[in-house]
Amino acid sequence: MKINDIRGMTTEELNTKLISSKTELFNLRFQHATGNLNNPMMLNTLKKDIAKIKTILTERQLNVHQEQTVKAEKKPVAKATKTTAKSATKAPAKTAAKVEAKAKPKTEKVAVKPAVKKVEAKVKPEVKTAAKPAVKVAKSAAKTTKGA
Repeated sequence: MKINDIRGMTTEELNTKLISSKTELFNLRFQHATGNLNNPMMLNTLKKDIAKIKTILTERQLNVHQEQTVKAEKKPVAKATKTTAKSATKAPAKTAAKVEAKAKPKTEKVAVKPAVKKVEAKVKPEVKTAAKPAVKVAKSAAKTTKGA
């Protein structure tokens, strides 16, 4: 359901449509739970339709939509006059800048490479491995003497 179709309905029609949509969503959920639902996307579309209806009802309560249409009608007229005035003044400057850019020789452009930082690798402290085998050797020697 499109938003313009919903806006065309009266408040009473929207309330009845909201109730019927909620009951239909309830029935679709049961069908989904039992595995009888043919089109699972109907759940999402129905949820979105319910949200649209609620949005329109809230807009009507707050009179938001009417204020937005009045503002929307005023803005394009003001913007159209401003943009034409701005574009008329900026157009010659842009063309002059393009002509100057083309007139400059291309050899003046120099690519500058950013300096690359060298990351020094952290050196791990050396672990003394000589002590560990000596302890193992001493333990193994003790085991052999106890067994004898």
